[in-house]
Amino acid sequence: MFPWLCPAETLDAVIDDPARAFTKIKRAKLPDALTFGTIKLDSKGKLVQKVYRDGTVTSNTKVATGTFDEKKKAWVAGEAIEGGVNSDLFKEKGKALRVEVNWDEDSKVIRSILVTKTDEKLEKAAPEFDAILQGRGTTNFGGYFSIAYLRQELDDKGEVIKSFGQTVTSINSDTKVAMGVYNEKEKKWVAGEEIPKGVWNEMFGDFSSKTVHVRIIQNDDRKGIAEILVKKIGDRPGKK
Repeated sequence: MFPWLCPAETLDAVIDDPARAFTKIKRAKLPDALTFGTIKLDSKGKLVQKVYRDGTVTSNTKVATGTFDEKKKAWVAGEAIEGGVNSDLFKEKGKALRVEVNWDEDSKVIRSILVTKTDEKLEKAAPEFDAILQGRGTTNFGGYFSIAYLRQELDDKGEVIKSFGQTVTSINSDTKVAMGVYNEKEKKWVAGEEIPKGVWNEMFGDFSSKTVHVRIIQNDDRKGIAEILVKKIGDRPGKK
């Protein structure tokens, strides 16, 4: 099947210094390679997740400045960028280009890149957030175990504003797992009674029949989880 006949996916992304470094490494073997960081933002425009992906630029890849069409509520191609991804705009260190990438997920061929901002400064989302705990690993890698969760953003009434897809990360013996208690005065969740055996406690079962709502607090460096506070546990729809 020809790439231009395949279903396309449009991604919100950035091209920053790590992406440039990855691109340089890839191009040693694949001259048309391009790495970009797909991003997910919360309702306040703060960065929740960034995942680097590799694509292929072809002679048919359109590279242009993006113009926002208010009527369509979408970015459309404006003036073409001379030199495309090899232009100085894409090479300038220290700057993050905010781009919209349209590509074929299967072939990794990039159809178009629209530059929407030339110096994007993204602030990381808060290291404390709501989630649904979905699973845990059984293998110990040097004292670390994997867990899976679905990050959510809730409004003041507890209704879901945004979900961000499943994340798999690690916890260790330093990660506190406890019942959560809402502190009305401080308007925040705090640790109550610690849960014996942590996420392996019998109360969680195997997660297939329960919805485990938690408050996750990451470490200051956001590279691990400091606390998992259980807000409530309920049966999944259709389960008894």
